[in-house]
Amino acid sequence: MTYLFILALWWFGLCIHMLQKIAQLRKRFPEFRPRMVIYTFFGEEWDSLLVSCVVICVYLLFMFILKMNGQVFWSWFAMYGQFGLALVLGYAGQALAYKYLNTATERLMEKADELKNQTK
Repeated sequence: MTYLFILALWWFGLCIHMLQKIAQLRKRFPEFRPRMVIYTFFGEEWDSLLVSCVVICVYLLFMFILKMNGQVFWSWFAMYGQFGLALVLGYAGQALAYKYLNTATERLMEKADELKNQTK
C-alpha cells in the first residue's frame, strides 16, 4: 500500500508540472487549438516522461531494497519523508527531464512558422 501511495504522489507531482508546461505552451502559441498543443506535448515529450518513470522506478527499488534488508530509516523519513520525496521527485524529476529534453516548444514553433507561411 505504501508503494501505491508513493506512486500516486509521484503521479500528482508529474501532472502538476505537465499541466504547467502545457499552460505555458498554450499562452505562447494561442493560434493553436488546445488539443493540438496537448497532442504535440505528449508526442514530443515522451522521452522526458520516460526519464521520470525511470526516476520513480529507481526510487521504489531503493525503498524496497532498504526495507527488505531491514535498514532503519530516520523516524520522520519512514513516516512522512518518503511520501514528500515522491512528490518532489515527480515534479522536479519531470522539470529536469523537460529542461534537458525539451522538444515540444521547437516543434510548435515549426508548426507556427508553417502556419504563417501558408497564410502568406
